[in-house]
Amino acid sequence: MKLHSGIVLKRTRPFMSIKIVFSKVIEVTVPQLKMKLSSAVFGKVKNFVSSADPLSNLRLIKFAVQNNETAYEREYREQRSNVQQWNHDYWQKNNAHFQRAKEEYTRNALREMKERGKAKDTLTHDELSRFYKTFLDNNYRKHVNYNK
Repeated sequence: MKLHSGIVLKRTRPFMSIKIVFSKVIEVTVPQLKMKLSSAVFGKVKNFVSSADPLSNLRLIKFAVQNNETAYEREYREQRSNVQQWNHDYWQKNNAHFQRAKEEYTRNALREMKERGKAKDTLTHDELSRFYKTFLDNNYRKHVNYNK
């Protein structure tokens, strides 16, 4: 949905009310990846939020730099950006590893079924649940460390 400059949306929930002004939707090219960025205006600060990254599934934020930014505000903005990049890198690697492992598991399981005379094209949810459990068990420590 494209919103034009000056449109104000008011969103209410039982415990809070937020007023957001959407100024524009622009398209930018990020290294070999086109993303639509929508700029949300909060006062005079504009943070650009991307669509979900196809690898990490995170919506990346380009944090705005204020004209009168103090040293503490700059440090805070840079730390947020660094943490966001760390999360992005972690989930890119994790999701790529997950996809490779799932494809390998599926390929092997289908081949074994074919050898037993039970050939089919896809695995059921129950058959895939074994893979999910094994993947989570094998990566338990990694996910615990991520959440520290």
